[in-house]
Amino acid sequence: MCSRIPKTGMASRMRKWMETQSGTFTSAQLCDALDITPGNERDKVRNTLCDFLRRGEIAKRTDKRKRRQHSSLYVYTKRPGIVFEGGKVQEKIFKAMRLLSFHDVFAVSDIQRMTEADRNYIDKLTSKLTQSGHLKKDGYRSRSSSFGREAVYRVVNTDRFRLEVMK
Repeated sequence: MCSRIPKTGMASRMRKWMETQSGTFTSAQLCDALDITPGNERDKVRNTLCDFLRRGEIAKRTDKRKRRQHSSLYVYTKRPGIVFEGGKVQEKIFKAMRLLSFHDVFAVSDIQRMTEADRNYIDKLTSKLTQSGHLKKDGYRSRSSSFGREAVYRVVNTDRFRLEVMK
């Protein structure tokens, strides 16, 4: 999430209501339950629902008996633990960074191929590690899968990285 966008608590309110639902619900039912007025605020709720879909917290359901469905039905699956706890995925990413840094510089796409993690999550971790001084941007290289170039990184001190970051 961008640091310039203020947090309103909308996602946590939505999550709390969706957890209590046992069956399917629509975005209109969600907005009515949270007392959200029609207009821009309901558009924000629909956009937030797309974020929930992308993360896998909710799933779309279709009723096969109805041919034309005008509103999307959602069901709350659960909050995925790996993404929010940062445990297993984050540990895999850090191990891959340290391993690749022993041999050569690495790019975010290399880490993504090794760990199969979300690219945005890896980008956030690399920017935090660069700001804290654990990673150093070591130039650019051409992309292997498309046009353009991508930044390459190197772990500054592998022992310090293991002790302070990997814990």
